[in-house]
Amino acid sequence: MKKISLYSLTALSFIVLAACSAKSTEETSSSSSSEVTSSVSTAKKSKSAGTSQEDVINELKSIFDPNGNSKDFDIKVEKDVKDEAFPNGHTVITASIKGDTAAGTKEMMDAFDNKTATEEDKQILQGFRQTIADIAQKLPDDTTTIAFQYETKPNEYRVIAHSGKTKDIIPTTVK
Repeated sequence: MKKISLYSLTALSFIVLAACSAKSTEETSSSSSSEVTSSVSTAKKSKSAGTSQEDVINELKSIFDPNGNSKDFDIKVEKDVKDEAFPNGHTVITASIKGDTAAGTKEMMDAFDNKTATEEDKQILQGFRQTIADIAQKLPDDTTTIAFQYETKPNEYRVIAHSGKTKDIIPTTVK
């Protein structure tokens, strides 16, 4: 199961890299840098303006539960959550993994806690965080955030990625 989880995480990293590569190719095909900046900014605005919370949830499901039948993956939406970053309240979309799916992630995070994480572990975690940050860019407003967590013990979870449209609550860079 550990290998399956690690392969899933690696595949996720490749998806992120492919998406970045496609964006890079799009930018280099433009003839001037000012045109590139203009077209990329316009694309981001129109994408986020037309993206609903349901679209974001569907994208999370398509990445983390592509077959739509995993009992180990769940998404919950909590409204009016008050915390340090949003004292007036905001909406949190929480994607959770548990059971066998979370086992590999738990093992990887234990390696970070014990300061024995490998470069591959760092790349996988950064891939998770970057994926959540990229999806968060499509959120319909600046106060909704996406959190990604795994089950550490029955009914106990640890958040490993958390981003909003305008900022990453947990930085995407892994040291």
